[in-house]
Amino acid sequence: MNGDLVLAVVGTSAGAGSAVGAWAALWWRDRVPFGQRQLVRRTYVHVDELVGATKTENQVRAGKRFAVQRPIWFGGLGKNLGRAWADIWWPVPQFGGTSARPHTKRMGAYVRLEFGRPKRVGRPYRIWDIDAVTVWWTSEAAALVGEFPKNVGRKVAQALRLEGVDQLEWTVDYDRGCIRYTRKAPPVEVPMTMPVGVNADA
Repeated sequence: MNGDLVLAVVGTSAGAGSAVGAWAALWWRDRVPFGQRQLVRRTYVHVDELVGATKTENQVRAGKRFAVQRPIWFGGLGKNLGRAWADIWWPVPQFGGTSARPHTKRMGAYVRLEFGRPKRVGRPYRIWDIDAVTVWWTSEAAALVGEFPKNVGRKVAQALRLEGVDQLEWTVDYDRGCIRYTRKAPPVEVPMTMPVGVNADA
């Protein structure tokens, strides 16, 4: 009896595990981003080149690397220990210009998302929950070029999986150095109905 119960429990657990695994695999196959951090990272990657975020972060890293490799009497850790410490926390760009992206907290200094619903346990944010995106540019960006807001908007639309930039509205705030993009409301479809008692074949 005990053996049958154990086999039943094991079989049920295996079946449930397989079902959850299959569901997770299908979800991942669809590549639907979820969670606030992942959505921030996704948007950052799309707009990074235009706003110059990673270039600015690399300059910040270079300053920190220089400071930590100063002699101990100047507040650093010395050349060898400082370089080892800097390689861990502030890696240098690799061949071809590839560099590690900053932490999502640093990405939040350049990209801020606004969601259309409150955060709930067990229901992480999805890409379609994003109502607005605010993007801050840096000194590396050509922000005064006329097409700059529209070009960044194209990348924002791509990050949100929209069909085009015409599905976004934006407001440029030159005092704060940012652009706020919002989704346009879907067009209202007026149903084509016939009045009661009217013969449609007439």
